[in-house]
Amino acid sequence: MLVEAGADPTVCNANGEPPLFSAIQGRSLQVVQWYLREGGPLQLEHRATFGATTPLIQCGLFGAEEIGVWLLSRGADVLAINGGGAASLHDATLSNSIRLVAALLDAGASINLQMRPRMCLFRLLFRTMRLLWWLGVRAEFVQVFGQTEGCSPLMWAALFGRPSVARLLLERGANPSLRNRNGLSAVDIAQARGFTETARVIESFEAKSSIEGRTPTVGEYPLHLGFAQGALAEQRRARLHAGLRSMQALFSRLKPMSWRAPASQLSSCRQPPSERSGGRGGQPTASDTASSGPRLV
Repeated sequence: MLVEAGADPTVCNANGEPPLFSAIQGRSLQVVQWYLREGGPLQLEHRATFGATTPLIQCGLFGAEEIGVWLLSRGADVLAINGGGAASLHDATLSNSIRLVAALLDAGASINLQMRPRMCLFRLLFRTMRLLWWLGVRAEFVQVFGQTEGCSPLMWAALFGRPSVARLLLERGANPSLRNRNGLSAVDIAQARGFTETARVIESFEAKSSIEGRTPTVGEYPLHLGFAQGALAEQRRARLHAGLRSMQALFSRLKPMSWRAPASQLSSCRQPPSERSGGRGGQPTASDTASSGPRLV
């Protein structure tokens, strides 16, 4: 009725939010559908006080899975980034929305996108919190914002303790070896925050996928890694058999060695003292005694 009376459906409130965002926060799919049916923009990039954001990013932030999936079916941009450098996949990870995370990945969301703030305000905030973190401040606010810059969706799952989302991201090709601006990986962040279950999920996946130092690429599933493991095992077995065959061929060409000296060399061998003395029974002669010089008694 208000719209029919001439109200502007795009007007913003005191926080700079249009009515569409209020409908998303209230998880009202019917209102969102009506808004778009009446000609409201789908690819709205709203520049609020703390940076640009989109309806799809708001769905991830507030866990509006049904609305987010519906917006994706209407062609919402999955690669849009807000002022802090986060995409809709980051915020869906934060809200622990498994269904929306899977839908975003199916729609082509960047699974290893690392956050880079677009606004000076966020850059200043992240760097200040990072400095406080390096100085040893471990307040909740400092731990979250001090680790945010450079975070991938998997790192956010570690930062906020989302083991189910972390497992899904890893299965869909997330790289656990990426590091944020502080040089920490996802498992480092989970351990520092005390989320042992999330850290265990990431560590177990790394143990399964560490095949001769090989890191899974984007889009690889455990089945790919299992096939690679079998192929590498066959290669190692073939190399071992080839080495054994080479050693057998080498030993077969070698002739038996005799350790007995030839007769021609026996005459040149040094005789024992008993034979050189010339006396009977091995007793030295008088000439031997004289040549040996005086003896000490």
